[in-house]
Amino acid sequence: MQKTVCFITASSLLLAAGCRTTKSNSIALGKFELVHVLEGHMNNVRSVAWSPDGKYIASGSVDRTIKVWNAAIGREAHTFKGHTSSVLTISWSPDSQKIASGSYDKTVKVWDVVNGYEIHRLERKHTDGIMSVA
Repeated sequence: MQKTVCFITASSLLLAAGCRTTKSNSIALGKFELVHVLEGHMNNVRSVAWSPDGKYIASGSVDRTIKVWNAAIGREAHTFKGHTSSVLTISWSPDSQKIASGSYDKTVKVWDVVNGYEIHRLERKHTDGIMSVA
């Protein structure tokens, strides 16, 4: 299962991805360096997104949560709960202040990253899970 998010760097390139590793496992990265393994989700990670300001990584999971991670220190900053099914997609606002999430529960939610709570919910008209938000 991909319960972790790996933060990897190579020169000026940065990558965050759901991964199958723990701190005790090694990864064949070639020229890449593993910077952080972000552990905390209780089930598979389905979506990962960098904040536009580069300070945070957000991850959405089958465990129905969105986690926001401080990219510099590799620590969890927030956990957003409210979806009733898997979080399939996440996207940051251009100012890095909000996250939109789409879920298999057929809802889109908007979260205030600064204050740590849900600020908007779209739950009408969709007949299936939300596969993409932008």
